[in-house]
Amino acid sequence: MDVIRATAPSVPQLAVDLPGRRGTTGDTTLAGCVRSVVGQIEDAGLRRFMLVGHSLAGITVPLVASELGAERVSRIVAIACCVPPQSKTTADTVNLPTRLVANLLDYVPMPRWLARQMFCNGMSPAQTDFSLGVLVPDAPDTPGLTRAAADRSTLPAQIPRTWVLTLRDRTLPPRVQLRFAANLGASEIVPIDTGHNPMIADPERLASIIVERL
Repeated sequence: MDVIRATAPSVPQLAVDLPGRRGTTGDTTLAGCVRSVVGQIEDAGLRRFMLVGHSLAGITVPLVASELGAERVSRIVAIACCVPPQSKTTADTVNLPTRLVANLLDYVPMPRWLARQMFCNGMSPAQTDFSLGVLVPDAPDTPGLTRAAADRSTLPAQIPRTWVLTLRDRTLPPRVQLRFAANLGASEIVPIDTGHNPMIADPERLASIIVERL
């Protein structure tokens, strides 16, 4: 967010937290996560905005956009998101190693060696240390978003959708992302030469992609 702020200082930004993260409370089911995100947007007083989501936000963002409507959501930017076919779950569509990792994260922090392999390829040592330092497990004994059924049945068709394709992604390889992009109905594919977390690996390039579409 600091890079976007430096590029477009007059543009308001809001980084939302799902329930169970950084002290945010509430229901950790998919419906509860959507209510929490919508509530944070309303509390911030934002009237017209772009929704930017990463990874498992592919499950929540379409429902948030459906709730808020095309008159308020100017665009969806999906960064290497999980977007299963309608009514399917992420666990139904990703490969077995990724599924096992996602299930593991519901209960314990990811082992550092595995996180480095999945998320940190192409990063500098400082970026890798930062990435490994911010990993936390989801709240225990709650339904994980990887097992929540995708629902885009009420997503307004007139909201434009941009897909940021992470070319060196080991978590969601480009071929998988392209299927997910089609599921979302993305009309624009923008490549970025990073692994799964471009906001850490190349924040300047990612910020430019976002700002250009404001």
